[in-house]
Amino acid sequence: MSILICVPTYNEEKAVREVIRLLREHHLDFVICDGFSEDNTLAIVKEEDAEYLKRDKVGKGYAFTKCLELAHQRGYEFMGIIDCDLTYDIGDLVRLHDIAIRQGYDMVVGGRPFSSIAWHRRLANYFISGYFNLLFTSKVKDIVSGLRIIRVDKFHGVISAISFDLEPRMLAYTIKNKLKYTEEKISYTERVGDSKANLAELFLILKGITHERIIP
Repeated sequence: MSILICVPTYNEEKAVREVIRLLREHHLDFVICDGFSEDNTLAIVKEEDAEYLKRDKVGKGYAFTKCLELAHQRGYEFMGIIDCDLTYDIGDLVRLHDIAIRQGYDMVVGGRPFSSIAWHRRLANYFISGYFNLLFTSKVKDIVSGLRIIRVDKFHGVISAISFDLEPRMLAYTIKNKLKYTEEKISYTERVGDSKANLAELFLILKGITHERIIP
């Protein structure tokens, strides 16, 4: 395989076993990157004999950095990242990877149908995407989608993110460095387990977007 899938986890005991099963069903190389889960997430991962890493800090950005370093060391051309909550279809992950290969993209973002997102999170997503697109004159509709494909050598060692600021920082880097990217429609369903998004994360995202626009 030319791709390694990064699966960040934090208290995902309700979904992680099924996510592992689906990734294996699609014959994908993957690694679970856990952020100090306080439930049975890591115990389940060990029961399933799945490869895992423990990140240095809790945030999703640290999971990305850790997995990307592993993908680089092992010589993978691409890395995919997907939330461990069963909201995303693994088949879409495979499809986006195929698009990246065939059309030479450095990043492919999975654009969710906003109609499938809870109304309060939908409003936040509209606001985040509008703010980002205003600053970067882009047309990506789903800035914070948790499913995307990236080319390892283009992003290794250059993304500095803490948590949910990861996705907009990745896209900002892509645009500022004139990398080739696209957004493709994907399916999206109700999550299993509790959401980690909150008001503090929203401010962190907006701060990250602003920082990326100010800093060359």
